[in-house]
Amino acid sequence: LYDGGARQLLQQNRRLALLEGPTTGGLISQWFTERHDYAACLSFSRMFPTPQSIGPEVTAEGRLWRDHLQAEAAEMLQRKEADFVVLSSPSYVVEDGRIRKQTGSVVVVGQDLDEDYDVSMTGNLAIFRNRAARHALNILRLHLNELG
Repeated sequence: LYDGGARQLLQQNRRLALLEGPTTGGLISQWFTERHDYAACLSFSRMFPTPQSIGPEVTAEGRLWRDHLQAEAAEMLQRKEADFVVLSSPSYVVEDGRIRKQTGSVVVVGQDLDEDYDVSMTGNLAIFRNRAARHALNILRLHLNELG
């Protein structure tokens, strides 16, 4: 289990919501539910297995996914259902000759926080997802450290 961010959420009595696309593939939710104390920090989790499950006009290559999920995240934050929301994008593969690149982004939003990171890389899907999920939680951890 990667617990970056989870300990700080517990210490600061804050909650996290997850809107995960194929870039993290539900991995963050899986990690948080492996421990009961960390699961208590999780207020909501939804997985979007395809771009179209986010919205009918969303494609893997487009940025509309962020608009759709950002609007849902903003509503959650406004209703105080969560203090932070992690979004992960649809992902797709770009091939350039012999190089195969998995592309995707993670976004972490909260009060005074809106960080969007491209986590694209070469390599297999499992490594890509693990890296993306860890990166999202590290963004959260660093922000929580600043809040103290």
